[in-house]
Amino acid sequence: RSWTYPKIVRLAGCLVKRRFLAGDAICKQGEESHVMYLLRKGKVSVQKEVTYIDENRWPNQEGDYTVLTHERTVALHLCDLEVGDHFGEEIALGHPTRQYS
Repeated sequence: RSWTYPKIVRLAGCLVKRRFLAGDAICKQGEESHVMYLLRKGKVSVQKEVTYIDENRWPNQEGDYTVLTHERTVALHLCDLEVGDHFGEEIALGHPTRQYS
């Protein structure tokens, strides 16, 4: 939002217009990062998948413990982006894969 006009003109030469429908996943966490996005219209929800491992232990009749492990992955909402915001700059920062969805 605070870019100078010459920077915007230079960037515009590199832009490709893409459209997405509401609810479409634009990029997914863990994918290779090749593209940066500049939001021209609409809103984007940014999420990060986190895996939790729950472990329950209780004594059994043999004097040992029974262990039950449960793994689940949830999507945490990080933020909403609006017109003028950008995302997907991981490749420019040296990250070869997406850090969020």
